[in-house]
Amino acid sequence: MIYRKGVKRPDYVYPADPWRLVEKRFYPRLLPQTETFFATANGYMGMRGSFEEGRPTFDGGTFVNGFYESWPIIYGEEAFGFAETGQTIVEVPDAKIMRLHVDDEPLYLPTADLVGFERVLDMKSGTLDRQFIWETQSGKRVRVESKRLVSLQHRHLAAISYEVTVQNAEAPVVISSQIVTRQNGVGNEGDPRRSRGFQHRVLATEDTRVRDRRIVLGHKTSNSGMTIASGVDHVIETECPHSVDSAYDDDVGKVVFSADAKPGVPIRIVKYITYHTSRSAPPAELCDRAERTLDRALQHGFTDLLDGQREYLDGFWQASDVEVRVMERLGLEAFPVATQTYPRKQDWLVLNALAGLAGSLYKFAFDLRILQSPPIGELGEPFGKLQVGSSAMPFKRNPIDAEKIDSLARMLAQYPRLGWDNAAHTLLERTLDDSANRRTSLPETFLITDELLLVTKKICEGLRVDEAAMKRNFATYGPFAASERVLMTLGKAGADRQIMHEKIRELTMQAWETLSSGEPNPLIELIANEPSFLHFLDTNELRTLMDASGYIGDAPSRAKALTKQIQEILDA
Repeated sequence: MIYRKGVKRPDYVYPADPWRLVEKRFYPRLLPQTETFFATANGYMGMRGSFEEGRPTFDGGTFVNGFYESWPIIYGEEAFGFAETGQTIVEVPDAKIMRLHVDDEPLYLPTADLVGFERVLDMKSGTLDRQFIWETQSGKRVRVESKRLVSLQHRHLAAISYEVTVQNAEAPVVISSQIVTRQNGVGNEGDPRRSRGFQHRVLATEDTRVRDRRIVLGHKTSNSGMTIASGVDHVIETECPHSVDSAYDDDVGKVVFSADAKPGVPIRIVKYITYHTSRSAPPAELCDRAERTLDRALQHGFTDLLDGQREYLDGFWQASDVEVRVMERLGLEAFPVATQTYPRKQDWLVLNALAGLAGSLYKFAFDLRILQSPPIGELGEPFGKLQVGSSAMPFKRNPIDAEKIDSLARMLAQYPRLGWDNAAHTLLERTLDDSANRRTSLPETFLITDELLLVTKKICEGLRVDEAAMKRNFATYGPFAASERVLMTLGKAGADRQIMHEKIRELTMQAWETLSSGEPNPLIELIANEPSFLHFLDTNELRTLMDASGYIGDAPSRAKALTKQIQEILDA
């Protein structure tokens, strides 16, 4: 494989833009690439992004889809089924060229003194726009603006607006609008990827029509017998005195505009270009068609072409944005590059998201089952009036909904592993060994998630909160947590922390044994009357420190803020 080092695009020349391909200065180092990037086409004809001035160029041709020259394929030994004829697409007469002379000095971009150069391929307007100021050797400042389009509404029509304004002086200006027939295509020079060149004249001139500002040419290919008509016509808009001369000779047609430019007065030429091709119609008939196309273009004008281009692209982008709008509604990002199928990693990401939700619901249900158990009994899921327990004991209330959540969530948690395997085992562009399990795994995960959410909603809406049980548990176990504050306060009062810690440990163990025997928690009384503590704190201070009701900090305000945030999301 031939390796070629990539060319880095300089950001200061080609800045990023969402809808436009922008070139901020004349940059001939990337001439071959930019002729491709700045190409304009409509599916029938295409113009490479070469400059209107014709030079410099790498391969600035114009092409028509399906217009080719044929050539015999020679084999060292004939065999049945071998192809006998090859086909090579050929350049049609190039009508993009607009050569500019000011004071008889030609505009040649590589050596010209250019200011404010910018070239833009606008994806919304469908035009290739360019502007710059050229300072001639005689000190004239010449503003040049061009706009090129290949019509997306009229497949046989293209147009160029070329405007020249001498800003600071009078000067003779000559604009030579040309249509050039190149006869032999570019050879492949040993590169098999490039098209075959020809040594003979590919296009034979069959018809030539030169009238006023219009040139129409009829050609026929030498071997394939295909015919083509190429035509140009012009409109000049200026208040400067001017003259026009037209001629065709030696494969070059010219419409030359000569003007005496006035300072600040623009000279604008609109060039309409058309191509018609056929496998059977004679060139004269195609020339008639080309003339009718040019007549319509002159009648409707350049502004109408621009409006039609914008209208077409507005509709195109609106339809193309369907993917963007759908993915926004789904909350997903479209894959910029995909092969026959989207990457199966997307399935894995979806399954992971659903499994993550299931994990949260699992914990909620698992905690609820603990808090609903008889020893705690602070919370409980809804229980119908006629609902019975899971056994003959009518008072028994199993957390059947919470158990259902944990059961289904545990099942859902296994699916991300399957999604990982499907993604990792995808062979090359695609494989079908994931098809059968995806038909069930993807719908099942969504169905399970849906059921998990429905059951969770049911529990939350009917959740039973037993405040009496909460107070009972708080009174029973709260003092154990409060003992830590007693230890810290005793230390601040001058007591030996290690001795106090050991004493509190003995008292809490004694209280726990009493509590385990079924009696009330005596820890508050034990600490409030402990002689070693009374040397530093009195009984009332110790009782106050053992009140665990003040140990909640800002938990209530945080809980309310979270509840408000959740409610706002649900109401949105």
